[in-house]
Amino acid sequence: MVFDSPRGAHPPASPTASAEAAAARDGGAGPAARRLMVVFNPTAGGNRRRRLMKTLRHLDAHGCAVTLRETAKPGDAEVFAMEASAKDCDVVVIAGGDGTINEAINGISRGTGEVALGIIPLGTANVLAHEIGLSIRPAKVAKALAEGPIRRIHLGEADGRKFMLMAGAGFDAEVVEHVNLKLKRLIGKGAYILEMLRQSRAYGFPTLHVTAEDTGETRQAATAVALNGRHYGGPYRVVSDGGLSSASLDMVLLKRKGMFNVIRYATGLATGRLARFSDVEVLRGTAFSIDGGNDEPVQGDGDIIARLPTRMHVADETIEVVFPQA
Repeated sequence: MVFDSPRGAHPPASPTASAEAAAARDGGAGPAARRLMVVFNPTAGGNRRRRLMKTLRHLDAHGCAVTLRETAKPGDAEVFAMEASAKDCDVVVIAGGDGTINEAINGISRGTGEVALGIIPLGTANVLAHEIGLSIRPAKVAKALAEGPIRRIHLGEADGRKFMLMAGAGFDAEVVEHVNLKLKRLIGKGAYILEMLRQSRAYGFPTLHVTAEDTGETRQAATAVALNGRHYGGPYRVVSDGGLSSASLDMVLLKRKGMFNVIRYATGLATGRLARFSDVEVLRGTAFSIDGGNDEPVQGDGDIIARLPTRMHVADETIEVVFPQA
């Protein structure tokens, strides 16, 4: 289904229109209104749809030309993003969560590379929104999409699959693989907490062997999470610097096993003290290899994207993302 905003869709961009769009991206004079392709999962709950429609009304007031494309199955967002080109739109906007954003960055990186990524945060954790400082209020989201600066950021990659925010192996990925999706839709983050408690009793905690390829150093851990940003799980900041603009990953190693330590690490994350724990180590680098366990899952941005052994590294591709105004 394709829905055009009341202002309609712009015609294919001419060289002059492209120059005006470029001026808009750089904050120059006389910017053209942005053309946005908004991708939305129609099975999302009523409150999410209401927030989306409010945002679309604000975008119309800003003069943006909006095309709404609804997904029918997993992978559609990736296809839509891959097919997008500058002659049709300036920004592919994901109205959803971090998992759908992951689909989009993989699509954009395989496509023409001529379009930027924007978000309307409607997910469970909305980690990217926290990372770039974007409010979830429809009016502020619309203002950012219509007028915010566009910046080029780095991506991570694991076994050929790009990730925007983080990729993890061990206990972290086991929870992601087994979380009850129906319960997630009902209670959001609570579903992850329940699955975390369940897995802390049932999971075997195989030892992971993590090698930093830049230095050749190898460490052992119960959980290993490569951060491309600074946040994990929502508003919880793990590292103070680095982030999406840095061509590096922060490999966070949680070294102890068992339910007690799972709860202790979760508390450290929520209070901002995790990286200061004596049994937590953060290695910064451009590439890491991880082995351990037998075909254990690897999660990227909250979805399973690979199995162990794996290699996580800074991707060759970069993409442009719409940020809120400072």
